[in-house]
Formats: sequence, C-alpha cells, structure tokens
Amino acid sequence: MNMNKELKVMIYSALSLLVILLVAINIINLNSSKYINEATISSQRVALNRLKHPNLTRSSEVGKYPQLKKQKKIKLLATKGTHRLYVISDHKVIYIVNAEVNIAPTVTTINAARGEYTFHVNGNNQGISNNWLNFRKLGYIESPYSINNHRVRGNWIKNKYSLPCTIEVSRPDAKWLRQVPKGTAIIVR
Repeated sequence: MNMNKELKVMIYSALSLLVILLVAINIINLNSSKYINEATISSQRVALNRLKHPNLTRSSEVGKYPQLKKQKKIKLLATKGTHRLYVISDHKVIYIVNAEVNIAPTVTTINAARGEYTFHVNGNNQGISNNWLNFRKLGYIESPYSINNHRVRGNWIKNKYSLPCTIEVSRPDAKWLRQVPKGTAIIVR
C-alpha cells in the first residue's frame, strides 16, 4: 500500500514537471522572432508543424494545398531570413512555402501576368524557370529549372546561384501559387 502511494507521488511529480516545461517553452517561443505579426501565432505553429525540408520536386507542407478561391483577404509575406513565403488569409497562415527571396524589401501587388516558362539573363548568369507569377515590374515568384545550363535539383535554397528580382519556390508550390488572384498584396522583408 505504501509503495502504491509513492508511485502516485512520483507520477504526479513527473506530470507536473512536464506541464511546467511545456508552459515555459511556449512562453519563450511566444516572443520569438520566428513569428510574423500579420497572422496569429497559433496558425503559424500549425503551419510550421506541417513544413517539410526544402526540395525542388515536393510541396513545402504535408497535405493538400488550400483552395485559394475560397479564402478571404489573401496576402503574401516573403521573409529573407527564414526563407519562407507565408500565404495569409484573414490573419491566419494557411500555408508556408519554402522560398529563396532574392529581392529587396517592398510592398506591392500581384499582376495578371503568369506563365509556364521564363528566361532570365543577369550579367554572366542565365536562368530558366517555370510556373512563374509576376509582381511589380520585374519581380517573379517562380521555380528555378536551370542556371547557367546546369539543372537545379534538391534543396535549391542552398544553391550558390540565384536569380535577382525573384522569389524561388519548389515546382509544385510555384504551380499552385499561379492561382493567386491579381491584385493580391505581397510584402517582402
């Protein structure tokens, strides 16, 4: 009987420590700089839990893409430091895209121009990309296909060459993002 009581005390003590640890971790992460102000922290945590490692041939998150036509007040937020493009609807992150952001900070809108292939020339660098979406005068969200006649593969974010004035994303993500409506706000930080 005495052993049973000691076991219960140990279990309650262990559970109490676990709860305290979880609360402390959440409080520390609450003020973390990895969260954006434009969306709720809970929606960001859910999306971050679905996020996969960058791979040019795979979507960025586990599961299906959300239908953009059913969303309200869509906006895009690209951050250089975290290599992410957030798709936000009504202050909730509905999807996070792994992205290489190669454009100066700006606030603009998505144009109607979009297509399957585009060709870039910048000095000695030449690039071919597919599933592009245009913003500003010369800014693109696109998936890199080849740079200087070398096919881009795997984790393109670690590639030493990048195309200026672009936000580079995976092929499936680029194809899905072509559905973003004209006039959608895009913020680059």
